[in-house]
Amino acid sequence: MAHWFHRNLFKATVPENFDLKMVALDTEALKICGDLKQCRKRLLELIPDANHSCETIDTVFNSYLSIVQGFLKSFDGDNRASKMRHSLVFKWTHTLLGNKPYAEQDFLYEVANMTMNVGIWFMKHASTIAGKDDITMDEAKEVHTSLRKAAGAFQLATQNMIPELVSHPEPGMDLDPRVAGAYLAQCTAEAQEVTVARAIELKHNASLIAALANETAKLFLDAENLLNTLNVKIVGQWRTYMQLKAAFYTACAYMYCGENCLILEKGGDAIRACQESQKFLDKYSKMEKTGSLIP
Repeated sequence: MAHWFHRNLFKATVPENFDLKMVALDTEALKICGDLKQCRKRLLELIPDANHSCETIDTVFNSYLSIVQGFLKSFDGDNRASKMRHSLVFKWTHTLLGNKPYAEQDFLYEVANMTMNVGIWFMKHASTIAGKDDITMDEAKEVHTSLRKAAGAFQLATQNMIPELVSHPEPGMDLDPRVAGAYLAQCTAEAQEVTVARAIELKHNASLIAALANETAKLFLDAENLLNTLNVKIVGQWRTYMQLKAAFYTACAYMYCGENCLILEKGGDAIRACQESQKFLDKYSKMEKTGSLIP
């Protein structure tokens, strides 16, 4: 179960030439536009392949962010928006809304969508490695690092970009705070899964494993709760995944709680903990077989 993931599709966009007529005679401005065009193109070429290294994506994405800053903020010291911010129209699809592109005349819309796409890449990179047979400790660490990087990208979009958008995102868009927040919570929970697995492998104290598993279950429920006000037709499968993980880790928490009770010679409490664990395992098993969403 710990190696089973739900991943939404990558976001799609259209090529952008950054052809700004107002700076056509400014050589330095033309160079910046050319650099941004090439950097954006390179990033979009890399993202579909989850086998690239984190360092490769980091390098190109950081270059993209550094170049695009001049189109977002004025550098006159007043922290106002750049006069160029609304000079071009950008089109992006959204992971839950199919192939329809949504357009906004806003560089921040472009950057926020690109940041979300990079976050999704780090998620897919983590699941690609975790899906291998008998992964090494170094690979497990890379899974954890990739998930933390994904969470960082979603946090950047959620805290620094989405609140500054001029147009309010439509329900279900990746820039809908509920959707972006769910991505962030999911990555945080999945990174915690690696911690739980490591604690079990190293045979840590049963009470510690129970606490970690319980916290992991809560993180998945937090992610699922962010989506429960959206149309179930577009988020149902995603929510089911969160509920599956939450049920599994709750069962895990009760199981190790029972083990700890046995160590403390509390037989009655151990039996009750194991009974509760079985309830959640039965719930998990039913959901796994039917793929149904628990109301």
